[in-house]
Amino acid sequence: MDPNRHGSQGQPKQERSLRSRQDPKLSTSPFFEDAGSSRGSSAVSPFSPANFRHAGTAAGQHFSTGRAGDAAVLQTYPEGVDDNINTLRNFRSAVAAVYCRKCKTPLASDLNVKGLCATWSDATNNPDSSPASVCAISCPKPNCKTLTCLGCGGKPVTGINKVKTGAGVLDWCCDDGRLFAVWLFSARYDQVELQMQAIAASKASSAASKASQSRLPSREQQFPPASATSPRYQVRSSSGAKQASTAEPKGTGYLGFEGYDDLVTMLNESSMYGPRATPAIDFQSADKLTDKVLSQLLTLITHLMPSKSGSKSYDKSPPAALKATLSLGLLLDKVAELLRNDSLTDIGTRYTLYFATFSFVERLGSHKAMVELVSRDRYYKSQSLGLQALSESGSQVPSDSKGKAKAGPLVPLVFGDLEDGKAPALVTRLQNLFKQSEIMLKGVQKAKRDFQDSSEQTTLELCRRVLSIQSSLSHALPNEKYLREKRQTVSNVVPADVKSKAWSAYHKGACVEFTEEVLQRHHFMLATRNLSQSPRGRIPYLMKELAGMATSLPEGIFVKASADTLGMLKCLIVGPEGTPYEGGLFEFDIFADNEYPIGPPHVHFCGTHGGRVDTNPNLHIDGTVCLSLLGTFSGPPESKWQSRKSTILSVLVSIQAMILNEEPWRNEPMATNDFSKQALYYSREYTKKVQLMTVRYAILPWLFDSSLSNSIWKDTVKKHFHANGDKVLQTVRMWSRNTPAIRSFRQQPRSQIQGSHNSAGSVVDLLKELERAVLKTR
Repeated sequence: MDPNRHGSQGQPKQERSLRSRQDPKLSTSPFFEDAGSSRGSSAVSPFSPANFRHAGTAAGQHFSTGRAGDAAVLQTYPEGVDDNINTLRNFRSAVAAVYCRKCKTPLASDLNVKGLCATWSDATNNPDSSPASVCAISCPKPNCKTLTCLGCGGKPVTGINKVKTGAGVLDWCCDDGRLFAVWLFSARYDQVELQMQAIAASKASSAASKASQSRLPSREQQFPPASATSPRYQVRSSSGAKQASTAEPKGTGYLGFEGYDDLVTMLNESSMYGPRATPAIDFQSADKLTDKVLSQLLTLITHLMPSKSGSKSYDKSPPAALKATLSLGLLLDKVAELLRNDSLTDIGTRYTLYFATFSFVERLGSHKAMVELVSRDRYYKSQSLGLQALSESGSQVPSDSKGKAKAGPLVPLVFGDLEDGKAPALVTRLQNLFKQSEIMLKGVQKAKRDFQDSSEQTTLELCRRVLSIQSSLSHALPNEKYLREKRQTVSNVVPADVKSKAWSAYHKGACVEFTEEVLQRHHFMLATRNLSQSPRGRIPYLMKELAGMATSLPEGIFVKASADTLGMLKCLIVGPEGTPYEGGLFEFDIFADNEYPIGPPHVHFCGTHGGRVDTNPNLHIDGTVCLSLLGTFSGPPESKWQSRKSTILSVLVSIQAMILNEEPWRNEPMATNDFSKQALYYSREYTKKVQLMTVRYAILPWLFDSSLSNSIWKDTVKKHFHANGDKVLQTVRMWSRNTPAIRSFRQQPRSQIQGSHNSAGSVVDLLKELERAVLKTR
């Protein structure tokens, strides 16, 4: 029997490609065009203004809120979204046109996504059963049960495309069947993701409102089942009739993966469709079962993605419906959430999931037709009913007789107003991991013997994998020429803004660096001679800390470390804005001895100029940094060093925020809570003194004294004053109005500004000296 024909009178021919089974009422453009094609539909979109108009919305605009009366998100659907929706619905319409190749019974007009996934998973994980084609469906008639491919409509061909994965054996019949498999797994993921988020939101709401529990609606009222009579989540056909939901039989869990009992229970209790919330991400409490299932799903879909070296048409010219499926589904959003985590320690504990995530991103980014899915900023979905609902040709917003949207039901898809509706591209999310991995591997070169156990080897393998992805996706990263041209364009409009951005970019790239110059002038150099062999785990801990600091140091803090003697660091902190330290540069020497991280590091302040300068009650003239975190100041237990929890980063942030603050006199224990007139006077006068000391000892020496301006920090000093010099000058001018000593500072023999033309004993206008120096930095 010819599988391309139906045989019953009046039935149309069933072609082997989905291209001929489009619904002409939806679109005239083929869904199987190249992913990069810009061809659109000439038909009226189900997401047209007529369907989404509401009170206060002008004609020509799409529905702009999640519910009538809510705050606006985006006034129209972003560019390309309508085309993607039409493409997706054309694809779903083509699948719905598949009939049983034997008895001509319709097979896919009302798909049971969960049931299809469970059937495939049961077969592929059952040793007594031959692996089923993921695109095959059995005829529902009891006396038929014939298998038909939902891609080509013919007899499913098995074995040709068989792939063994860690999540099961994948097998598909044809290119269209491969596309259907991606849609099927993606749609199933959306169902589960929405259900999990709805339950999480319900639990969070219950916990927050425990005191008023009696006034809350019941769980059934908040999350009614998606039945044919459910007004909140119902999906309507184009004629306005309610579409009955598919009754889903109990399966074996998410994708049917064995052992996922918790998720099985959850799936059978919740509604299929619901509001998509975006709860806060807690990477530390990730569920191991959830990680396992998600990694298996990503592995499956990665194997179904086009291969840049493949010879089939699906690989050479991926169908537009594939790109539409990934763009409109929630899986890419989940991948983006995972990539927000830039903790190598945490990622190492979730090794399997992140390797699957990296492989998925690399597979997309390495294909020229799919790369924009990872290289371009994404539209942020604030609300979605899921991929299956978006694929249904009749789903639309219920409206009244005048065409206005009703207040109750949700729209199928809402894009939030996050940075103009966009969230960073996936490759942008990876930038922090690229940098951390580079620093980690660079520092490990001279400490390989400290990375022998399995967990440390896992971390190194992870870093190598990340840098491999960076190399593969190099074509997707913004090139330096583009960035330079962009900066030049902006610089013609807002020079100050460009300088600020340039400083931020410099900090991002240079906040943590390795150099052996750290050892040349270090306060704790003699202490390193007494070091015995480093305790096990100390070096890996330090390396992970440094890698983490590379992407988490606040702007204005720079760290340089020795790779030969790990634990020897130097730090430069730029005085915070709004404080009497603003614009000054404050240097610290740090030494993490063999007790680290059980005990705190040793920190020495280098800015006392030989014990002559007192700029803060917590920065003693002998260089001691008085901080409870370091054990050099008394304080409550929670403020002290916590073994293997406190970090060098927390020390540096404490110095920047708690010591170099707006009112340093308050750092004196007796002055903290004294707000008498006399105390306020002392505080003002001390602040004036600090302003003078900042200009004289923390700003001008870095501009005039060659031993500082050409030190280990020479590049940072140059960049700082080039980018921030005008702002520093403006701040000092403001200080000089209330601190006359800035304009008439008498130089003593030991306080002469090195490199200036003023002799000892003369009165110097520090503001003029600064103006002259800043002018040279422009």
